[in-house]
Amino acid sequence: MAIYIDEPRKDGLFRMHRIRPSGYGPQPGDGHLDVIAMDAQVVDSTTTRFWLLNQRPLYDAKGNVDKSRVGANITIDVYEHRKHDKQMTHVATSWSPTLHSANKIALMGGNNFVVSNQRSAQTGLRRKLDPLLGGASLVHYDDWFDKYTVTPKTLPILGSIVRGQDDHIYIPSLVDDRIRVFQLQDDRTLKQVHTIRLGMPVAGLSVDSRGAIWAVGRSKYDLTGLSSTNTVFKIKNLEDRVFKFVTEKVMEDKNKTAIEAASVALHDVKTKRIFLGGHYASGITVCMPRG
Repeated sequence: MAIYIDEPRKDGLFRMHRIRPSGYGPQPGDGHLDVIAMDAQVVDSTTTRFWLLNQRPLYDAKGNVDKSRVGANITIDVYEHRKHDKQMTHVATSWSPTLHSANKIALMGGNNFVVSNQRSAQTGLRRKLDPLLGGASLVHYDDWFDKYTVTPKTLPILGSIVRGQDDHIYIPSLVDDRIRVFQLQDDRTLKQVHTIRLGMPVAGLSVDSRGAIWAVGRSKYDLTGLSSTNTVFKIKNLEDRVFKFVTEKVMEDKNKTAIEAASVALHDVKTKRIFLGGHYASGITVCMPRG
C-alpha cells in the first residue's frame, strides 16, 4: 500500500492505494507476494526500488504444491515503482539456503544487503531451544562476488534490524534488553562493536531522516506483542561523546489501548508524527507525542 502521509484528509486519515506487482515470469507462484519485510532505495526523484523478503508458495516443476518440502521458501524479490503508479515492475530475484528463517533486510548500497535470520533453523528441536541457547544469525550478500556470508548462529531471537546512517547494523532482541551494533568488516563478516541497553526486549527498529533510531520495546519476551505492553524509545548516536548513545522514552502504553502488538515505529520528522504498526496489529496507529 502507498500511503500519502503529506496529504491528510479532513478525518485525519490518509489517501492510499494498492501497488500491484508486474513483469514477473509465467511459472506457478511467480509474482505472488507474501512479504515478511522490506527495505527501499530511492533511485531518483520519481523512482523507488523495493527489496522484498518474500515467502513464496511452494511449487514443483509441474505446477503443483510440493508437500515434500518443509519450511519457508524465502526469496528476495526486487521491484521498481514510479511515483503515483498503481503497479511496480519486477527487476530481479535472489535466493540462498542461508535464508532459512529470514525476518528483515537492510540495504548496504551497491546492491549489497544484510538479512537477519530470526532462528537457527526452519524446523526441529534446536529451533525450539533458541530462546534459551540463541541461534539467530546475520547474512551479508556481496553483489560483486555474488556471495552470501553468514555470521555464527549465536544471537538471541531477533527483532527487525536496521542500517543506521553511520553504516552500522543495529540488531534488536526479542529475548534480552540489548540492541547490538555491528560493523561490516573487510572480509564481509559482521563484527559487534557496541551494545545499547533499553531495559526490555525490542521488537523492531527504524531510522528517521535525521539519523535518530526509533525502537519499540515490549515488557517481556512476547513474539506477537499481544500479551505485553509496549514502549517507544528514541535513540541518538553521539559520535563525539563518551556515552555514545542516549536513549529517551517517548511513549508508553501500559493499558494496551493505543499501540498493542506494535513491532515498528516510524517517525516523520516533517510533521512530528509517529506511525506504528506490526504483524499482529489490527491497523496503523498515528501518534503526535507532546514536547
